[in-house]
Amino acid sequence: MFGSYNRFQNKVYKDAMFVSSLDFITSLIAGVVIFSVLGNMAEELDLDIRNVAKEGPGLAFIAYPEALSRLEWLPQLWSVLFFFMLFLLGLDSEFALLETFLTAVYDEFPSSRRHKVPITLICCIICYFLGLPCVTQGGQYVLNLMDTYGGGYGVTFIAICELIALMWGYGVNRFCDDLEFMLGTRPGLFWRACWLVISPLVLVFIFVYSFWEHKVIKYGENYEYPVWADGIGWLLALISMCQIPLWGFFILLRNCWNVKKVVTPESSWGPGDSEARIKYFQRRSTGLVMTEKLESQGIDNPALMIESNVK
Repeated sequence: MFGSYNRFQNKVYKDAMFVSSLDFITSLIAGVVIFSVLGNMAEELDLDIRNVAKEGPGLAFIAYPEALSRLEWLPQLWSVLFFFMLFLLGLDSEFALLETFLTAVYDEFPSSRRHKVPITLICCIICYFLGLPCVTQGGQYVLNLMDTYGGGYGVTFIAICELIALMWGYGVNRFCDDLEFMLGTRPGLFWRACWLVISPLVLVFIFVYSFWEHKVIKYGENYEYPVWADGIGWLLALISMCQIPLWGFFILLRNCWNVKKVVTPESSWGPGDSEARIKYFQRRSTGLVMTEKLESQGIDNPALMIESNVK
């Protein structure tokens, strides 16, 4: 989704490597901090480290504040900085998640970009009310249910469908041709093998194994969710997973007399930048390898031009 804001020839793989490297370093530093704090607490309390804190929110809101309170130099200041860091972390995560949804809306309805502020405000208000149950007395149970079912199964299933549709439906060679046209370099054999075979197999294994090992979730050691709550969790998972097969069946049913139309791209498909679009289809029609460097630096998403014109 964020690619909509990039120039057509933006070296997106460099951005991906940079962000992934920062994420790896941050996780490494956080792991060192967490285990050093837990180890010190386990030593002082004379407990096994597994009994000091459990995974999840308890680690951030129980174990860490306890550790910060034991600091000799200004524990109040470190506590304020720690929770302010958590606030910023949640805020920037919310930006990314909300912008992903809003970009899909703007791309589908380009005219809505003229009303970006009120649409964003309405979405934020809706998300605020949807999040209120998580801060009630039973909010931790609701949060645990949403965290377990709302992400894991749905994200894995969607990733499997995307890989199969793109690499086996659209074609890995055609996809590599598009990347070569856009970036000037062609993905190597390793990446093609991962996209075509390795990643789908690994994700399918994880998805099937998760179903096989599934048990009714618990909160803590003793509380087991009732059957109706487990059903609500599966409903949350199915809301995202069923979108792909249901809409696919609907489109196939609507075009049952012309199945070829179902797998034929729309007329608007292709690069959004006008100069890149012309050269792209010229290359495809002649069957040449797309290695020519483009001079155009236009934004790939034509919907963004509406916002530029408004400004």
